[in-house]
Amino acid sequence: MQCVKDLVTRGHSDLVYRGTDATQAIFRLNSSLHHILVGKGGATIRAIQDKTKCKIVLPTDKSSSKITIVGDASGVKLAKDALKQIDTYFYCKIADPSLTHEEVWSQLPLVTNEGSLSRLT
Repeated sequence: MQCVKDLVTRGHSDLVYRGTDATQAIFRLNSSLHHILVGKGGATIRAIQDKTKCKIVLPTDKSSSKITIVGDASGVKLAKDALKQIDTYFYCKIADPSLTHEEVWSQLPLVTNEGSLSRLT
């Protein structure tokens, strides 16, 4: 009964992982980025789960930032790294290895769409 209750309330149950080397981690990802984590048709979250062999559980409360990751330690680390990439760059290499980014440092003033000056910091 506890297993069913956990599955409903938490999205996973510790009983499923009993006797394994599974670990659990919490990652805080702004709720406005959850759609990026899920991806079109669930493709991004599915790719991360498949490649890390971890279960990623989004909160039932849409305003919560708490993402739960369950799996072996190395998989959890890879999944957390993917979530950090989504949090920073709005994509992750695991889900789409063809994407990349470049970081540029500049002290030059930039002109915004409104024509005002802005400066990168």
